[in-house]
Amino acid sequence: EPVSLENYIFLIYASLLVWLYTFLSNGLNSTLKDKMKDFKRQLQNEKEKTAAANQKIDQISYKLSTNFRNSLTEIDNKLQNVVDLSSKEELQESLVSSRQETYRLASYIDDFTDSRQSLFRPKLSEAIDVTELFANEISKFSEELEQKSVQVDFSPYTGEVFLIDKSLLALVFRNILVNAIDFLDSEQKTKSVTIKSFSGNQVFHLSISDNGIGIPRNEIREVFNLYYSTKRGEGNHGLGLYEVKEAVNLLNGELTIESDNEKGTTVTVAVPFTSLH
Repeated sequence: EPVSLENYIFLIYASLLVWLYTFLSNGLNSTLKDKMKDFKRQLQNEKEKTAAANQKIDQISYKLSTNFRNSLTEIDNKLQNVVDLSSKEELQESLVSSRQETYRLASYIDDFTDSRQSLFRPKLSEAIDVTELFANEISKFSEELEQKSVQVDFSPYTGEVFLIDKSLLALVFRNILVNAIDFLDSEQKTKSVTIKSFSGNQVFHLSISDNGIGIPRNEIREVFNLYYSTKRGEGNHGLGLYEVKEAVNLLNGELTIESDNEKGTTVTVAVPFTSLH
């Protein structure tokens, strides 16, 4: 029996519906598969970032715990020797030295806090007073600088006001300053640290120089290693230039070191910023 026109149209319509359903299903499945792949990829990336961040925190914690133990041991030794001191001057010197170690402990805590925040939060941009920020960091080491007879030549910043992550910039300055102080020659008659900063073309420049023992050329690349140290330096080195490099990278900046063995070191930082106006 011949197929009627109505049945023929119905068959065509039904075939079109089946084709449309198959097409949409395949397309939807493909889209869902792509989205699932993207989601899994993003999830894997986040897992890797979290694992890397946790590993870094473990490394930093180990480094800081070592410095904590060293500082506490130093304080304990000085306190035990107090009873053997024969003069008021020696007692005062011992107490001042102990206070310096407590300031170092405080700076280690600041380093750890700033480092941890930088790993788990986005960068924060705020208008800062560079001179005030740096002067505040210098004041934390004022007694140590005075006891070691270190002359600090600090030129106030006179450039434009800008937006930048304040805690990261403070971390950079603090660790470079500590590094400069630690590597001054205790036997040297004149010990100095020179601090300069300026801006231009939306880039902030900071340089900190010392006339200390310097870094041998074959060790310059190693100073960015978390566990780098040199027995020639005195005291603990905090997170050192490793953490400076990490912070400068987060600020999309550049870090360079120039050093002459037994003559001194200059650490220079250049980071881009957002103008306030």
